[in-house]
Amino acid sequence: MDTVLIKDGKPPMEDLMTTLLWNKEKSPLCLEFGELITEAMNMFSVAGENTEIGATNVIYLIARHPRATRKLCLELNAALGNDKGTLPTYDAIKDMPYLRACIDEGLRLRPSIELGLPRIVSKGGMHISGELLEEGTTISASTRTIHRDSTIFGNNPDEFLPDRWLRSNSKDMQRGNLEFSQGGRACVGRNIALFEMQLIIATLFWKYNLTLPSPDWELGIKEGFSAHTLALPMNLQPRS
Repeated sequence: MDTVLIKDGKPPMEDLMTTLLWNKEKSPLCLEFGELITEAMNMFSVAGENTEIGATNVIYLIARHPRATRKLCLELNAALGNDKGTLPTYDAIKDMPYLRACIDEGLRLRPSIELGLPRIVSKGGMHISGELLEEGTTISASTRTIHRDSTIFGNNPDEFLPDRWLRSNSKDMQRGNLEFSQGGRACVGRNIALFEMQLIIATLFWKYNLTLPSPDWELGIKEGFSAHTLALPMNLQPRS
């Protein structure tokens, strides 16, 4: 199909909002105005909010564990060098295994949404683990509980151990990772959130030494639909 033309005969802009107006084949999606507002709010509000929560939690957990900080800084120095006057590019940090392991482990222990996202059993019911759930039943699984299941994540599931994501069974653990949910209803902003967190966390720990108020200081949360973090006071000193 020919490209849909808009004002002054120009083709649509290739930006984020364009994806709400046309599909990949450039056919109009014809969403109602209310649907456009809802989708825009999801992209710019909810997505940004939960990414901020996730990044804050990961930064806190890395800073609280000196071994993880040292290992991450070694990986960053090896890839980015010692010229701290520039900013790292995504291409330079996107394939860093330990950086991604720190993010996965931080989101596992402190997910942005800890409660189970509800689903309604469809017509005819459903069998799960040998149990029949009748149609119309509302079901959910606690993200926090599943993320601490030792049969999925191995020994010491309550501890921050990024190395667990570097083991051979890490793909199995990803199937149990509900930070972005799973399946057809999973978070559409997953890749954008990971892209942002990788850049933010890599930049901070490459350029600065981050110190908490005390070694045993804990980051609080305010319960809601999202587990909002409270203030995270840190001392930042430039790394040489």
